[in-house]
This record gives sequence, structure tokens and C-alpha cells, in this order.
Amino acid sequence: MKEQESGVTAVVLGTMQDGSLPHTGCECPRCRAAFASPALARYAASLALIDRRRENTAVWIFDATPDIKWQLAMLAEELGPHEQRDGRLRQPDGLFLTHAHLGHIDGLVQFGPEAMAVQELPLYGTPPLIRLLQETALWRPLTSRLMMRPILPGEAVTLAPGLRITAVPVPHRDEWHVGTVAYRVEGPRKSLLYLPDIDGWDLWPEARDTLAAVDVA
Repeated sequence: MKEQESGVTAVVLGTMQDGSLPHTGCECPRCRAAFASPALARYAASLALIDRRRENTAVWIFDATPDIKWQLAMLAEELGPHEQRDGRLRQPDGLFLTHAHLGHIDGLVQFGPEAMAVQELPLYGTPPLIRLLQETALWRPLTSRLMMRPILPGEAVTLAPGLRITAVPVPHRDEWHVGTVAYRVEGPRKSLLYLPDIDGWDLWPEARDTLAAVDVA
């Protein structure tokens, strides 16, 4: 979804399964080719939402994948330099998580003190997902640096004038009992649905109406 006239752009940062391409330990022809030629690599599913209507461009990321360092590098121009740290990128303006499977959250480690060392980065997710992160000791060095923003399914979050995000529940295996959501993005001119994981379209009665209600999915 590109809305250059309105200054809002959605950029696909990845379309692959959680392990991305090349896949660890895989000897299929595509993975062998990508190991031999990194230009053939493809990243795990993620999306960036960019708002250039303000003085400082705003960037929100959907899902924290194992490839997050490369995906942030793709957004270097939009993020711009860090105000206090020479040679570093500015942190994103927010992060939306769809669910708790590692391919969608393990990139969070790159935001912690060992790497990007973010400060008060807004993180949106279902309330059970937020609790899971807060109650897991391994995540504490990171979660203390985040601003947790629980978002209920069906609830709309306004990011800027004419730009809002709504969590949409979808059926997906749920070992941690935190739910899975897609995100509907409503921009100044167009709408988009970001849905990286679903167990089956036939398990989601609202699928046809939900997809028909957006410009891009």
C-alpha cells in the first residue's frame, strides 16, 4: 500500500515462514542457492508502516522477526540517525506483535541492551501476550525498556490523524493461550490487512468479509 500523495506508505519487509530463506539446515535447491548467493535471501514476514506527513518521519514495525536487524537496515533512510548516539539508527516509533510464536517475537532481543538498546519503545500486543513477555524472566532486561500498550481485538489505535490500526482475531494454534491477531491499517486514502499466520481460511467465518473490506491484503 503506497499513498505517496497522503504521505503514508506500507513496505513489505518479508514474506517468508519464520525461519526465512535460506532455512537453517535445509538442503533444498532454493536454500542452497541462497546460501551460495545472499542476494537470493528472503526475510520472515513483517511489515513497516511509514508516515512522512510530519517533520520527522514515523516508522512502525509489525512483528519482530529473526531478520529484524536486516529489516531495520532496509528502513535506515526513513528512521534516520539517532539523536544522541553517533553511528546509530533512531529506534522505530512502535512495534506491533501478532502472536507469541518465536518467529514473530524473537527479534525483540535486538532491541535490548545488548544491541539497539531502545528506550520506551511502544509495544502493542494482546493483553495476554503482553503479560507473557512481562512474566518471562528472560525478557526482563528488554521489557524494562518498553512501553507496553495492550490492544484488545476489535480495538482501534489512532497513530496519527487519518491513520489507525485495529487488531483482528484470527484462528491460529495457540500453545501459550495469548491469541493471534491480524492488523487492519486504515490510512488517509486506503486500507490494508496484515495477516502473517492463519490455520485455515475455512476456520475463519469472517475471512471473506474482512478481506473484501480492505484495499490490500
